[in-house]
Amino acid sequence: METQLRKLSIMCLYLQLENHSLDKKTILTKVDGEYQVNKVITQGDKVDRFSLTFAESDMKGFISEGSNLLLMRLLITKGTPTGFTAISFDSDTNLCRSPYVSYI
Repeated sequence: METQLRKLSIMCLYLQLENHSLDKKTILTKVDGEYQVNKVITQGDKVDRFSLTFAESDMKGFISEGSNLLLMRLLITKGTPTGFTAISFDSDTNLCRSPYVSYI
């Protein structure tokens, strides 16, 4: 059976400091029912690479950082459904629950 590879999203952050740069890239791909996360952090001349794999069932309800920004804009105008929770990555690329709450 041929392996199907589909790139789902790429999230990038670039920060430029005085004589120092930081480049973070997180690449999420779905391969044979699993999600592979490859993270590359470049700090000056140092490059760190991390790889994680998540089951498809663990990623149900996942929302990427970029999609989250768009969703928040939509929820401001349409309202937040009661009990709405998504799955996202924390700063260490662990899956975590992200509840959305309206205070209006």
